[in-house]
Amino acid sequence: MKLTVFKTIKYYLNVWWATFKLSLSKATTYRIEVVMRFLRGVMLVAIQIIFIQAVIGDSDNIAGWSEDQMYLLSGVFSFINYISWAFFAINHWRIEEKILKGEFDAVLMKPMSSIFSASFPDFFIDEAITAISGVFLILYYVARNFTTLTLEGTVFGVIAMICGFVVWFSLELIFASFDFLQVKNGLREIKKNLTNAGRFPLEIWNPNVRFVFYSLFPIAFVSTVPAGLIAGLFNWQYLVLSVLVTSVLFLVARTFWNLSIRNYASGGN
Repeated sequence: MKLTVFKTIKYYLNVWWATFKLSLSKATTYRIEVVMRFLRGVMLVAIQIIFIQAVIGDSDNIAGWSEDQMYLLSGVFSFINYISWAFFAINHWRIEEKILKGEFDAVLMKPMSSIFSASFPDFFIDEAITAISGVFLILYYVARNFTTLTLEGTVFGVIAMICGFVVWFSLELIFASFDFLQVKNGLREIKKNLTNAGRFPLEIWNPNVRFVFYSLFPIAFVSTVPAGLIAGLFNWQYLVLSVLVTSVLFLVARTFWNLSIRNYASGGN
């Protein structure tokens, strides 16, 4: 059994690695786009710093988050956001077009999980490069607060960021699943607007809204919780909650995808 699981994991890693190498080959063909993405990432850092300073103004903090902690929060969100777009988000957004054109048959015919083949057919290196904006902001926080960082908080924060990546994947998968029920449903724009709430400390919202962002639409675990753990604002209980919410959300997303995909009709809907 263990050997079978190991072989399965190795198989999927090999498939993704082949996809990555092909994407890298494409990137070398359009080098100017890669350079522009890098410059965009640098510009995003400047824009986010200016925005945070404008929001904080003469205050010492926003909802208990200091200026440096706001940089960390923005950095974590930007990193997970653009890395998610590079790995799977754009692929999820293209599912609707494939359904309309009847091209989703090719996805189902591949000898692998439909979730994997639909989520990772391409890797977008240009989006991954844009994630440098988040890396810069995180490193900026680390450089200014190195003496106050703890090993426990840093490890917890990194684990929570991995959970945040899975949360983002699960949310994208759920909203992509609705395409099998009704194409052109407009739910992606709703999801996009809700996701943007992760750019800010969720403490700015009233308790009812915070409950939604910690449960029904758990965007809190994408940025607020990982950044809070690294900054020492949250304790280990938030990490446990993050792992539990991530696990449940992924199972829900997987189940909903498998149920929704039954509505796909070859040749389009």
